[in-house]
Amino acid sequence: MGLTHLSIYALLAQDNILYAGTDGGILRFDESENTWTNIGLMRFSVTSLETQGKTLYASILGGGVFRSEDSGDTWVKTELKNTSVYALLVVDTVLYVGTLDGGAFRSEDGGDTWVQINTGLTNPDVRALVASESALYAGVLGSGVF
Repeated sequence: MGLTHLSIYALLAQDNILYAGTDGGILRFDESENTWTNIGLMRFSVTSLETQGKTLYASILGGGVFRSEDSGDTWVKTELKNTSVYALLVVDTVLYVGTLDGGAFRSEDGGDTWVQINTGLTNPDVRALVASESALYAGVLGSGVF
C-alpha cells in the first residue's frame, strides 16, 4: 500500500475508503488506483479518526478536533481548540474526546460546544476511550482505567 515514510497514528475505514492519520496530516487510499492522497491537515499529527454518519472527525496534537462532511475534501475546526487530543469516540449522536491535560469532553452537536466530563478522574491525561452499553471508560496515562 506504500506508506513507508510516515508515522501512522490512526486508521479508519468508511464506505470502502481507507483513511490514515499520520504525522503529516490525513491520507485517503484510492483502491482503484492503489494510491494515497493527502487530503488535509498536513501541518498536524493526526492522532485518531472517527465517523458519525457521513461526518469524519480528526483529533490533532495541539490543535483540537476538526470535522469534515465531504469525505475529507474540506475541514472545519470545532470549538475544542488548542489542546492535544489523543482519543475520539462516537456513541450514537455524542462525540467524546480524551485530551493531554484537560481530561475528557463531550459534544452533542458535532463539536460546536463541549462539556468537560472529568468526574472521578485522578489524572487529566486521557489517552483512550471506549463505551459499553452502560458506561464510558477512560484510559489515563499512568493512572489506569476510569
